[in-house]
Amino acid sequence: ISFSFIRATFFTCCQFNSGIQFWITSYLIEYLGYDAVQVIIIFSVVSVTAPMSGVLIGSVFADKYGGYKGNNVIKALKLCSAFGVVAFIFSFPIGFLYSLVYISVLLWAFLFFGAAIVPVGTGIMISSVSKEAQATSSSISQLIFNLFGYFMSPILTGYVMDGFENKFDGYKWGMRLIFWWSIFAAIFMAVALFSAMAKRSNENIEKDDVSFLDDEMGQDMGNLIQLEIRRRMAQNI
Repeated sequence: ISFSFIRATFFTCCQFNSGIQFWITSYLIEYLGYDAVQVIIIFSVVSVTAPMSGVLIGSVFADKYGGYKGNNVIKALKLCSAFGVVAFIFSFPIGFLYSLVYISVLLWAFLFFGAAIVPVGTGIMISSVSKEAQATSSSISQLIFNLFGYFMSPILTGYVMDGFENKFDGYKWGMRLIFWWSIFAAIFMAVALFSAMAKRSNENIEKDDVSFLDDEMGQDMGNLIQLEIRRRMAQNI
């Protein structure tokens, strides 16, 4: 499984949640019946403060644990996986709530932990390929993000909503789809983590095998040298 592909899929799943920006105000105003001005103000505050705080805290945590390059990539992936699981935990109950306060708090936490993955995950994704392929990898990743994330999210959720005769049932299940979709992001990040751990384990085994062979060769060479010294000493005698 391609390391870069797994993480690209992960970010596509994350950005599928851009459907929140497209539908959340209509959902809160038309389905739950809250005042439009109140909804716009609250969502504006949440959508600005949560991602910015998440990116900042995610970067701080990544630096604290040594970054995302070299031997620290496993720690970084564990951190991203943990953030992804926590984000899904906060997002899951939103579709069942009717209180604007509870929805706002959970939505803030969801966007916060989701955004905390972005700086670390982006760095891992770019560094997972060779330097010669990083520009191409970044371009292809952005194409995938925009096509299957930002572009697909409102279309697919809108299609689900149109599948219901009752408008309010469409809002309910369309938003639940958006919130629950984040489970795939957590799954793919976990797959990336286990893939990295398996790769690291295989590399360690290969190093141990090479080290063992080097030790044996060193011992054999030492024995040969000792035999040669003894042979020449015997000839001189």
